[in-house]
Amino acid sequence: MASQFDAPYSVPPIAPRPLLLNGADDPRCPVLGLQDPASKAAEAYAEAGSADKFKDPKN
Repeated sequence: MASQFDAPYSVPPIAPRPLLLNGADDPRCPVLGLQDPASKAAEAYAEAGSADKFKDPKN
């Protein structure tokens, strides 16, 4: 699914600004589809020294 969308590439540049990703009840954006963007965003926030501004709800 991630290969069909740009979220893995468009989400990380948001760092270090606060970010909320949601998908639990959104049929057009299921949680499984957020794994890759969330992982890449977590890396980008950590690299920006702002890991505290990104929270992965699964962790």
